[in-house]
Amino acid sequence: MHKCLQIPEIIDAIFSNVIDTHLGVTEKAPLPGSSTLVNVALTCRSFKEPALHILWRVIPGLDPVVRCLPYDAVRTIEEPNETLVGRRCGFKGLRFDRNLQSKDYTRIRENAARVRVVCRPRFGAARSYALDKLFLHILYSRQEVIGPILPCVQHAMLYANDFEGHAVYPRLIIGPHLTSIDLVAFEKSKIKVVNGIEIIPDGPWRTIKRVLEEAGSPIQRFKIDEYRTEDHWKLNTFAPHDLISLLQSFRSLRVLEALSLNIDHATLMHFSVLPHLEELTVSLSPETITYVADHHKHCDHFFPSLQMMCLNTPSLEPCAELFQLPHAFECLTALKIRGEAGTRWDLHSFFQAFRRNASLSKNLTCLKLWIAFYPWDPPLNTQAIDFTTVAPLLFLPNLSTIHIEADCPVHLTNVDLVKMGAAWPHLEVFNFPERTSRSLPQVTLTGLLPLLAACPSLRELTLRVDASEDVSSYADLGPIDPHRSLTDFCYCRSPIKDPGCVAAFLALAFSRLETIGDNWLYGLDGDLVGYPEDPVDQRYRILWGEVEKKLDQVLLHPNN
Repeated sequence: MHKCLQIPEIIDAIFSNVIDTHLGVTEKAPLPGSSTLVNVALTCRSFKEPALHILWRVIPGLDPVVRCLPYDAVRTIEEPNETLVGRRCGFKGLRFDRNLQSKDYTRIRENAARVRVVCRPRFGAARSYALDKLFLHILYSRQEVIGPILPCVQHAMLYANDFEGHAVYPRLIIGPHLTSIDLVAFEKSKIKVVNGIEIIPDGPWRTIKRVLEEAGSPIQRFKIDEYRTEDHWKLNTFAPHDLISLLQSFRSLRVLEALSLNIDHATLMHFSVLPHLEELTVSLSPETITYVADHHKHCDHFFPSLQMMCLNTPSLEPCAELFQLPHAFECLTALKIRGEAGTRWDLHSFFQAFRRNASLSKNLTCLKLWIAFYPWDPPLNTQAIDFTTVAPLLFLPNLSTIHIEADCPVHLTNVDLVKMGAAWPHLEVFNFPERTSRSLPQVTLTGLLPLLAACPSLRELTLRVDASEDVSSYADLGPIDPHRSLTDFCYCRSPIKDPGCVAAFLALAFSRLETIGDNWLYGLDGDLVGYPEDPVDQRYRILWGEVEKKLDQVLLHPNN
């Protein structure tokens, strides 16, 4: 055997590419590539252990574990089940043909120590069979030493209803090495509608806290899937006391992703002093932000290690006060703020706060503000984004991502783009989505060239441009240096007259362009969700569609 194949790091890298562990949340066992790793493990003795470690590192639920039981101890009942779960799974469930003994767990114990991640398929078709509570109770209680059957798991994806009753399923998984949890808090079938209002049920938060405390799990990452209402735009928020108490018990927390969680000022202050918290995603009311900003102006350190913050809040004014606190957000590099549909923001005042925070001015690399809106409705906010609005952001020299989607007109000019490009040479994402079609954009198609020249790493661009004028000739424009990084261009509702001329310009100026789009909403079937009633919008959409077809015919990477 070649010496390079005797280096563990090289073998691990090769075998890791055989199986796609990212499919664990959607695929049933065995995952694609599993049979290849099995064959590799049987090839020679030196490959066996490395291959099995990769094979068992990520498993989609307890299905692979159950398959390790002796064939004469358990069998699958293939009778059709009339319940919803049975129809999705294709099987009624499992049955024990005899009482389990300690020796039946031999193969499970051999492989359990290799498991690091336990996923749960989100879709019914991905589940091979149903593991009912009675089956899990027997599997748990017949062990020689009662406890987690997978003691070395570090990350687990669980449902809140897994913790109902005696919480046997999570107790089979959660052990002293668990550091990360993805929790699906609410299944759609659990949501009740009363007088047209969706009522979110309470969850078994006290049980979750007790299970984690008993296992001694040092949780560092905790994620709760956000829950949206039927119209998808409104985010339902909740703040159960027991869940707040659970989160406050995590002393080693590094990442909290819970956009649907609306926390109070006491909880926010608890998070603000955690020494290792690096990422925070929550909902905050204006009252909570105002209270913290008014009562904690003399804090020594406010979120001392926080690097990424994502907020769901209806107002920016209190946020501006929050970011002006002394010694606040000294390590923050990414800020994302989301507003509900119908939110009105004062961007100019908010951006002024950045100039007063020296740490933000030095460290911030990503700024994303967005309000949910339908792209074919008139803008709700009449206060336009112009150069005066974004001028305070020019003091962010390391900015690489800027995404401002504030449901208002954008009145930037070609001269403004030149100044912005000079201020942000490291820019990779430049997005100003806009749905206004009643005014002519002041940025022309050729006006993008200075921005591209100043930002060689720019790969994503969203901006309304005036493509209705003829592209200047070589005599007037001079040579065009093809941009080598831009792959995505979103034109929103840009006016256009000659699709052939526009396609030729894009092919010349954006030599790596892969996709262009209109920033409208499309369903999973690819069809447009709703349709613009304005005849001008319809005509622009048709002409830009011709541009896409022309580029698809010549690009190596067809437009998706």
